[in-house]
Amino acid sequence: MHKLSSRSCYTMSNSSSVIPNPVFPLELEDELHQLQITMAIATATMGMYIWDICIHLTEDYQLLSMSGSRPFPTIVYFVARLSSLGFVFTNTFELTLSQANCAALSYASVGFTITALGCVTFLFFLRLRAVYYNNHLVILLFFAIWLGNLACISMAALIYFPPPYPMKFAGTTYCVKDDLKIGYASITAIGPLVHDTCVFLAISYRLFKNSFPDGSGSGPGHSVESLKKSGDVEKYVLGKNLPHLSRALFQHGQLLYL
Repeated sequence: MHKLSSRSCYTMSNSSSVIPNPVFPLELEDELHQLQITMAIATATMGMYIWDICIHLTEDYQLLSMSGSRPFPTIVYFVARLSSLGFVFTNTFELTLSQANCAALSYASVGFTITALGCVTFLFFLRLRAVYYNNHLVILLFFAIWLGNLACISMAALIYFPPPYPMKFAGTTYCVKDDLKIGYASITAIGPLVHDTCVFLAISYRLFKNSFPDGSGSGPGHSVESLKKSGDVEKYVLGKNLPHLSRALFQHGQLLYL
C-alpha cells in the first residue's frame, strides 16, 4: 500500500510538471518560437550589414573623394546605404528590445524602407540615364516608371496598419504585428521588380545594339543570326563580346538586378 501510494505521488508529481504556466498559455508557444527565430535572423542580418560596411569603408571613401563636380549620384548612394542601415537597426530593435514604444520604431522602419528602396532603384535609373544620355525621350519614360515604382514602394506604409502594439510574453514586452495587408506588401515588392526589369532589359538592349549594329557583321560584334551558335549564345549571356567598359557595366547590372 505504501509502495502504491508512493507511485501515485510520483505520477502526480510528473503530471504536475507539464501543467501549462497560467502566465504563458500553451497556444502562444508557437508564436514565441517564431518570434525567437525572427529575432535571431534580424540580429544576424544586422551583424552582416555592419560587417559589409566595415569591409567597404576604403572603397566608399574613394568613391566620396572622386565625386568631384557631380556629387549627386554619390549622395544618392550614401543615402541608400545609411537608410538601409537605419532599417536594419530599427527592425532589429523593434524585434529584440523589451520596450513599449512599438509604433515609433515601426514608423521609423517604414520610413527607412521607403527611402532605401527609392534610392537603390534611382541608382539603377541613373545607370540607364548614362547609357541613354542622348535619348531624352527614353530618359523621361523611365523616370516616369521610376516615379510609379516610388508610389508602389510607398505602399509599405500601409502593410501594417494599425501599427504594432506591445504585448507581454512570459513577462517580457515584445512588439506584435497583426493584420498583415498582403495586397500592399505585394505592390511594394512588384514595383521595384518591374522597374528593375525594365531598366536592366533597356540597358542590355542598348549595349548589345552597339555590339550588333546590323546583320552584315560590319560592326564590333557578329550578326544577330550568329547567336544561334552555342558559343555566341554564351557570349551574349556573359557579355564576352562587349568592350571592357560595356562588359563591366553589363555584368554589374546583372548583379544589381539579382
